[in-house]
Formats: sequence, C-alpha cells, structure tokens
Amino acid sequence: MNPSTQPNLNYKSSSWFLPFLFGVLFAFPNGRTLDAAVEGGALVKGDALSDGTTVIPEASATSKAIKWTTADLDPSIFDHNSSTPSRLKVKAAGDYFLAFTGPILQQAKTADRRSQVHFFVKKNGSTTIQAGTARSTYVRHDSDHTESSGHMHL
Repeated sequence: MNPSTQPNLNYKSSSWFLPFLFGVLFAFPNGRTLDAAVEGGALVKGDALSDGTTVIPEASATSKAIKWTTADLDPSIFDHNSSTPSRLKVKAAGDYFLAFTGPILQQAKTADRRSQVHFFVKKNGSTTIQAGTARSTYVRHDSDHTESSGHMHL
C-alpha cells in the first residue's frame, strides 16, 4: 500500500473524550419508556368527518368538519367533548399557536382534471378565520398522482 494512501491510525488522547463518552451513554434511557405532556397544549387526531364518512365532499357540496377521535390535552385550558367531536373548546383566554396537517389520499380519479381540498378553521363553529386556511392540496391525477396534504400554522 502506498504510504500516502494508508489511513492514519494514530490516536491522541484528550482530557475531554472519556467524560463526553460517558455523558452520551448515560443520556440514553436504558429500556425505559419516557412520556411527557405539554402544559397548556392539546393534540387532537381524527380520521373521519363529522358524519362518519371519509370521503371529502364535492366543491359544490356543504363542508364537513373533522371528527377528532383522540385528544391529549391540558384539561385546565382545553375541553374536548365526545358529544361534539369536531370541536376543541379553548377555556382560557390567551394567544395560541395552531399547527395542522391534513393528509389526503384520493382513490377515485376524475379524468385528467386535478382536484383540490380546502381545510379551514372556524371560531365558535361558524366564523371562518381567514388566516386559518390551507388551500395548496392539489392532486394532479397525471402519472398516478393520488396523494397530497394541507398544512396551516396560525
């Protein structure tokens, strides 16, 4: 092997290496499950619409709300009642950050036209919040394109 292409196997010990290595090893949990809750936060998930279906209505039809089937929340700030599963009630005044991701999988192809889904946030069930709208969810249908997603942060 040419001396200029041989790997350098020289090792210089350093006073920081061993403490660093032990710090890294002890930072990982050893077979334990760690759980955390966000104080003042809420996480809701749903996989159906308010009428129990999973088919998004046509553009000319009435909009449908997402039915939140699971809720992990701070009960001092939020309320999620199973009798109104499409609503998340904010019980405390304040400023909140809302992050939303709505994945879309379209199973029926409409010729070569693309389709689009709109997601929006309503306050008190009726007033649409203009800043809370996701409209960039095109499904082109060309080349077997069937998936998209809507995202919003407000």
